[in-house]
Amino acid sequence: MLLVIDTTQEQASYRKAYAAYIESQTKAEKISNWKNSSEVARAKRDLTKGSTS
Repeated sequence: MLLVIDTTQEQASYRKAYAAYIESQTKAEKISNWKNSSEVARAKRDLTKGSTS
């Protein structure tokens, strides 16, 4: 055997970076779908209720 490389630290760094990537993707998807969210629908209903009173 000529060389042995310990990749434990690199594997841990990769997993941490991949988890951050997945979290970022989830947040980006939530933001892009925000206009169709129940929060926006509720705000629109509240606004409509306020303008008809």
